[in-house]
Amino acid sequence: MFARLPLCTGFGVEIDVDVSQPLSDDAFAEIERAFYAGQVLAIRGQSLTPRQFASFAARFGPPQPHVIDQFHHPEDPNILILSNVKKNGQPTGLQDAGSNAMKKRIAPLHGVHHYGNRHDVDEQSRTAASPLTAEQKAKMPLITHKIARPHPITGRISLYAVSGSSFGIVGMPDDEARDLLDELAAHSTSEKYRYAFKYGVGDIVVWDNASLLHSATLIDPDDARTLWRITIKETRRQA
Repeated sequence: MFARLPLCTGFGVEIDVDVSQPLSDDAFAEIERAFYAGQVLAIRGQSLTPRQFASFAARFGPPQPHVIDQFHHPEDPNILILSNVKKNGQPTGLQDAGSNAMKKRIAPLHGVHHYGNRHDVDEQSRTAASPLTAEQKAKMPLITHKIARPHPITGRISLYAVSGSSFGIVGMPDDEARDLLDELAAHSTSEKYRYAFKYGVGDIVVWDNASLLHSATLIDPDDARTLWRITIKETRRQA
């Protein structure tokens, strides 16, 4: 058993384990249970090579290389290198908050998503998503997801990606859709649902994109730091 510490009230867990060492299937299953229970999992003070980091991430599922491939790690294309960025995790649990009328209204709705940020379409802005080449844009078609989406493993219903990448709602006029998405995003990112993780050297943070929002927090460009990020494909479904 690994020691568990809560990161904040309601969600998030920190465990004490050295993931540079071999992990049995039973040991990793315990890590995974902690992750799905907490939605944010922190493992502090690790010392991993790029290949060790990629190998640990792959235990959660098949990796999905990021579309901005010019920033892939030279030792493993599944690792995206981010500099001068830190992350905030923001929970969006629909089961725990929101009026019944709103839950009923959004239950049948599907959001329209593509790469970028609906609040900042200026590719040169510091808060916009990294600009894509024409070839990279061709890899990123429009997709749809339920706004009130059941988690594929736990079944928990959460607001899905209502901030940033959601640009519209199927069958709804654009202005009405943006107003609704903005209302849901404001609810989801209110202070009581936020957690800001303070990174230390070697810390690993795993967050659940199926049920959380995450955001980059701008820092001084002279404050050097580097993050490695791996995205895992969603392949499993609740048994």
